Amino acid sequence: MNSTKIMEKISWKLHRLNFKFILCSFSYDGSNSSFDFTLLGFVKDFTKSSLLAWSFRLPNKTHVRRFVTDRWDFLFMRNFLYEKYDSLIDKEIWSRNRMTRWDQIKLKVLTKLF
Repeated sequence: MNSTKIMEKISWKLHRLNFKFILCSFSYDGSNSSFDFTLLGFVKDFTKSSLLAWSFRLPNKTHVRRFVTDRWDFLFMRNFLYEKYDSLIDKEIWSRNRMTRWDQIKLKVLTKLF
């Protein structure tokens, strides 16, 4: 088997893989006035997770009225917490009477974060 065939096989096996590693990144997007900071980040199947990440916009008196945090992540916890938040929102909508006091407290805290 020649090297071209091997490279074609590797390419075919990896064509569905979507993975990115970010050691450290700081960027500014001028189109929406967004600052992004990421430290040790991963993107797998279009889902971002980071050791530390923060994306924010400063007020500019046009379309951003106040300081806004668009996205954050700390110790790879954002996706886990967002799934909990999403399930609590569903539980509140579909079974309001069955929410425990603890679930209501968690929902209030997670609503502040998201």
